[in-house]
Amino acid sequence: MKSQATLFVTFLMLGVVSTGAAVQAAETGETPGSFNPPQGLEIAQSSPPTTYMTRLSPNEIIVQITDGGFYFRDTMYRGYGDTYQATDHGIRVIYDSDSGRVVVISAQTGAEFYNYFYTGTVGGSGSSSGGSSGGNFGRVPSESYLTRTNDNEYNAELSEGQFYFNGLLSRSSGDIFVGSDGRFRVIYDRSNGRVVVINLTTGEELFNYVYSEVDEGYL
Repeated sequence: MKSQATLFVTFLMLGVVSTGAAVQAAETGETPGSFNPPQGLEIAQSSPPTTYMTRLSPNEIIVQITDGGFYFRDTMYRGYGDTYQATDHGIRVIYDSDSGRVVVISAQTGAEFYNYFYTGTVGGSGSSSGGSSGGNFGRVPSESYLTRTNDNEYNAELSEGQFYFNGLLSRSSGDIFVGSDGRFRVIYDRSNGRVVVINLTTGEELFNYVYSEVDEGYL
């Protein structure tokens, strides 16, 4: 009798566990024993993506993030304190310039894709607290020509000593045009005329000046 009673109690316990698992499956939509971690969590635990940042002003930073098939490039605007934010095509990038933390999430669901610290330089004019950074703010190349070929592209030709750049600048967002030849990155903000040139190898800012369009070359 004792062994039968024990068997009956064990059977009841198994029934309760089975029922509980079934209820959990009905509530979560998962089968008992399965576990599917959010894709965002998996990505957030991977190695940091390739990131470039260029400051256009104390309140604007261009960010470019690439990782395999993932690509994001836009202008981040200062929100509060030293926090900058940009949203494009459902992706939101949040950057805390004080700590260097970068968080990339889905603007719709809030799912986190990346969470890492940016340790590179932020070339460009201004500083996170206002004012201007040293670097080459105000330095102008001896030759600087920007010719608008269509609504979304400029042909840029810049030279100074051994420095030479000749290539297309394509519209990134708004009035921001960006181009690169693998050695240098040129950013042109048409809204205020500012041109920033960055050495991609060292991250050094080579030129930072205001360009006056006299003849855009496109009517």
